[in-house]
Order: sequence, then structure tokens, then C-alpha cells
Amino acid sequence: MPKHVFAFLAGAGVLADTVLPIIAPAGQLGWLRWRIPIVACALIALVALAIQLFLQGKEDRENRRQQDARDKRFEEFAKLLTEKNTSPTQPTNAPSAALALRDKVLQLGQDLFAFLREAGPKPEVPIDHLRSTAANLERIWNVRGPYVERIHHGYLGRFKDRTVKLFHELAEYGISDPEIESWEIDPPQAVRAQTVRKVAEHLFLIAARMDVKDASKGT
Repeated sequence: MPKHVFAFLAGAGVLADTVLPIIAPAGQLGWLRWRIPIVACALIALVALAIQLFLQGKEDRENRRQQDARDKRFEEFAKLLTEKNTSPTQPTNAPSAALALRDKVLQLGQDLFAFLREAGPKPEVPIDHLRSTAANLERIWNVRGPYVERIHHGYLGRFKDRTVKLFHELAEYGISDPEIESWEIDPPQAVRAQTVRKVAEHLFLIAARMDVKDASKGT
């Protein structure tokens, strides 16, 4: 069953435990006919919440594993590009300006990935359905706030101007990436780790396309 079903059951159990004492006739809360449903709803809510948290944690671990594997593939890709660039068989007659620009593209991609590694993974905060929405939001911000601030201000302070300038340089040479939007390079709002990762990945792809274009000249 999806984790959302257990989240619903947990919420329904808490709601039932709240409503039952209200609708029970005065003086009858101690009766078994009311105590049994109240205890049963509380147990259902606790069990459902425990299962939902387990499934959420399992899903988060799998998502993190997949993201780590993807990052590793792109870093290996960048390493291959770097090795190719430093290979003794690298053509010496290639335009120095184009090579310099390609190296800047590759270096920025590597630096952005290093920045994400330095920040670490986004802290996971399971939703506690026994708490109020306001309490959950406060708890989430207390845990994730420092990470969000680090990504946002780290990118704006260390990489935004550099990234914007580099994409202008690429455009000057007629090189663009239609999958990268201008607001992802120069964000008007909060900078997310997913956006930084996307830019880094596409920088590697741009560097690879520049290599292919250079190698295919004259063919």
C-alpha cells in the first residue's frame, strides 16, 4: 500500500480520537462502548504513523541512493573530459579561445558539484501527523533552514555572477542549452539544490558537445 494511505489512516485515527470524546454523552466516556473505539483509533493512528514513517524513510534512502549514483556518473563523465583535455594526443592546433572556454565550462560544473557535496544531502524531516501543521512547519524549518540558506546564499555569493557571465560567453560563440532557463542561472527567488545540480550536469553536457563539435570539424 502507498505511504499516503498510512498517512491518511494516521490522520483519520487522530481525528476520530478527537471527535469521539466530543460526541460521547456526558458521563459515558468511561464505558467500554466508548473506551474501546477511542483506544482502537489511537492504536490505528500510531501503527499507521509508524508504517508511514518507515516507508518514507525507505523512499528517501532510495532517492538519495539514486541521486548519489547519478552524481557519480556525471563526475566520472567530467573526469573523462578532463583526462581527454590533458591527453598528450590532444590536437595542438585547436583554437586556444575555444579550448579555454570549454575548460571554464567544465571547471564550473566541477565546482558546482563540489559545492553540493560540501553542503551535503538535504536533511529529511518525517511529518509527524500527531502534531499540528504549524508545529510541523516550524520543525521542518528548524531542521532544513540552515541547509536551504547555505545553498541559496552559497550559490548567489560564489557562483551566480560567474555562471551568468559564462553563459553570456557561450552565447557569444553561438553555444546555448535550451533546457537551461535564464531564471535557473540567475534565480529571482530561492535557489534550490536541484537547480544547482541541473546547471552543473548541463555544463558537463555542453563541454562534451563542444568536444564533439571540435573533433568533427572538417568531416
